[in-house]
Amino acid sequence: MFSAALTRNVVILANDDTDMIEQTETTPMISERIIALACPEVRTWTLDCIYSDPAAAVEALAGLVDRLDAGPDRAAAQFAYGTALAVIGELRRAEDQLTSALDFYRAQGDELSAAHVLLRANLVWHQHGDAERALAHLATVVETARIHGDAWLESAALSDTALVQLRIGSMADGLANLFESLEIANNGTDSTLRAVIRLNLGFALYDLHDYDAAVAIVQEGLADPPSTRELPFLFDGHSLLGACLEQLGEHDRALECVRTARQIALELVYPYGHAEAAYDEGRLFYRLGQLEEARAAFQRSIEGYTTLDSPNRDAGLVVSTWWLELIDQRFTQETLDRLVFVSNTMPTAAYSRTFDLHDAIAQSAEALGNADLAIVHLRESRRLAETYWRELGDRQTRVAHRRFQLETAQQAAEQERTLRQQLAVALGESEELNRSNQALLKQLHAQSARLERQAIEDPLTRIGNRRHFIRQVQIETARCRENDHPVTIAFADIDDFKEVNDAHSHRAGDTVLHDVARLMAANIREIDTVARYGGEEFAFILPEANEAVATHQLEQVRSAVERNPWQIGGRNLHVTISIGVVRLDPSTSMDEMVTRADELLYLAKRSGKNQIQFRDFTTPNRAATA
Repeated sequence: MFSAALTRNVVILANDDTDMIEQTETTPMISERIIALACPEVRTWTLDCIYSDPAAAVEALAGLVDRLDAGPDRAAAQFAYGTALAVIGELRRAEDQLTSALDFYRAQGDELSAAHVLLRANLVWHQHGDAERALAHLATVVETARIHGDAWLESAALSDTALVQLRIGSMADGLANLFESLEIANNGTDSTLRAVIRLNLGFALYDLHDYDAAVAIVQEGLADPPSTRELPFLFDGHSLLGACLEQLGEHDRALECVRTARQIALELVYPYGHAEAAYDEGRLFYRLGQLEEARAAFQRSIEGYTTLDSPNRDAGLVVSTWWLELIDQRFTQETLDRLVFVSNTMPTAAYSRTFDLHDAIAQSAEALGNADLAIVHLRESRRLAETYWRELGDRQTRVAHRRFQLETAQQAAEQERTLRQQLAVALGESEELNRSNQALLKQLHAQSARLERQAIEDPLTRIGNRRHFIRQVQIETARCRENDHPVTIAFADIDDFKEVNDAHSHRAGDTVLHDVARLMAANIREIDTVARYGGEEFAFILPEANEAVATHQLEQVRSAVERNPWQIGGRNLHVTISIGVVRLDPSTSMDEMVTRADELLYLAKRSGKNQIQFRDFTTPNRAATA
């Protein structure tokens, strides 16, 4: 049971444009340190305002971005504008704005601001379903936060990481990151951040059927409501608490929570929440034997669903209508036909009450004498239940294993802390030891980052290595497969490279390799990738490149190498490259991609070198030479 709360990101208030920004209960520790120091027109649009009225934010910030000159104010405006676009689902435009802001802060060497932009960019990747990219960049945000001692950023990034992990089924890792995020947030005064983390923990624990733990964490959150967006949080909190209490058999308390959620939905003018809460009210009244109250609740849910324009509208209407027939024990063929139609046309994942739907069909079909239809839907309900319980068992097993690992690690960490404390007391240098540990921790994080770069970087040319190329091809192939686009890759080889080594030494050859790589990297687009595949062979990935774009781009690379004034030890050299380019269907295997690109590369060699050979394998018998 994941609610809309899981799609919400933390909303923080901006402070005045002072150089030092203090943390208070009324003004939480800000994530928009970028906005806080920008011009007044930008600073008006705090993230809280953006989430409250994203459409107005988009309208106001669009013109503002165009009017501002390049610099800190424009980058801050793009940060706010990109966030607003992401909230309303304009993902491509959002990514463009956030990328521009990110490029500016990176160029300024402002790693911390760049990390805050990356955190908001996660909104785009999350909605794209690009879990791998989201997790990779969130890991960078966490690392940057730790290096700079930004506890708020670390907590928020760990929370967002957990949401991605929960959505892809990594329940154990997701729970571990949520608990770690909450531990960090509990040391601050940002009640909004704490509230969101607790709510997400509650939903995750509910999904694992750990209802007692979910109730405890949600009640803790309701006792410490956020300083901003209090009503949406209270709606989600009471809805979840009601669901947990119902599972625990405490129907009276569950009903009280659901009724509170419905009243909050009315205050928020949130028709979907009102309809869903009214439906839950009806079921609870029915279980308590209060049939007239149940009838009134289902009538309210029908009125609420009628106003909606969502995939759940028809399902909510017909299932609520069926409940009224159940109360009166007067089932109709019309309602049964509508139930069957919804079951046959709505994707299972689009309706969270699928069990209710199949049970309704089975009971109506049995009452109307259609035993065959009743059996079909009883079997489908049983199949869904078996799948659900099997997946739940797998998740619970993984969580139990992860919990054991964490407990073991915590015990080891506690022993280490005890030893450190004893040593500090014995030496009388606890403060100095703590400072040393902090410095060591920063060194370890920096070393970890260096090792990660070394794993994917060619040490001679300082561009990506074969491992990096293969990883990027896999990412690009997956993206192209999802969007039904071809994949364009190229292989290049330095012509007659052996002669350079033989005539001028291997050190001269290394110099040529390094400078060729530099020229290649300088003459491709920002979205392109170049890597050293091995020896004197290089590989390119050219996203969204058709024949004209790919040939033009690689011709710039080929020409740059040919025109470079090559000299080794005062002697002139003539260095050229040959290139093979292929455009392929994204279903093509990695081995076949490499093979086809190599074939075109060697065709360029055999055809006289210093040239490009292109072939589009998505359209038979198309080739070009440049």
